Amino acid sequence: MADREETLEQRERRRARMREYYQKNRERILARQREYYREKGRAWNAQRARAYRAAHHEAYCAQRRAYRAANRDYFLAQDRKYREAHHQECLERSRRYWQENRERLLEEKRSYNAAHPEQRRSYRRNNQLDRYRKTIGEYSYRAIEKVQRACPEWAAALLERYPFDGFAVRRLKKQLRYDRISPAQACYDDCYDAGMLAYLYSVHRRAYMGYRNVEGYIAKMIRIYLICAIVSFRDAAALCRENGLREVRIDALPPGRL
Repeated sequence: MADREETLEQRERRRARMREYYQKNRERILARQREYYREKGRAWNAQRARAYRAAHHEAYCAQRRAYRAANRDYFLAQDRKYREAHHQECLERSRRYWQENRERLLEEKRSYNAAHPEQRRSYRRNNQLDRYRKTIGEYSYRAIEKVQRACPEWAAALLERYPFDGFAVRRLKKQLRYDRISPAQACYDDCYDAGMLAYLYSVHRRAYMGYRNVEGYIAKMIRIYLICAIVSFRDAAALCRENGLREVRIDALPPGRL
């Protein structure tokens, strides 16, 4: 009698029998598999895995992405745990990779920005306020802490060599005058604090990367951080403008209006 194709019901019954057989004999099957791969050797098994991934590259990558997406929190926790346990090693590896591939990484970034100008502009426009807030609220402190763990002695020496009361405070006050921010304005304190943070970040960054023109770098970062502070301070005005409201500040009201 000629072989006939399995129907869907027959296929499901056969697979059910196979699953049942595997569950009953799981330990014995796994032991035989381990013994088989041990006899073949590690190199043969690795080559077999590479050949399979090459032949099924798209399906393998899709399955891997789906698994990582389904277990994203677990992988993020494992990554943080590994970086905390091997902090110095990860820091040195990251710095070495950047130094060895600096030109290639910069060229890839320039090529991507040139190929996706509208996407870049849209992202910057939609996330501008959030980026400014994180720059003076998260990224700077995180970078300073990283340098303090990596080279605290060198950072302390540079802080003593370039004190805030010297060039940095003069540059900060000059930039505040240039931006027409006076002590009478409500945003003055926020801008002054942002300038001090820019100084600390610049000195620590110099200790980590070895920049030569320290004063020029401090001046540049003060200018950038003041922009971030001004935009972040005006977020209420931006919110009112988007929703058709009028901004009212309590500290700016006359006594009779309180």
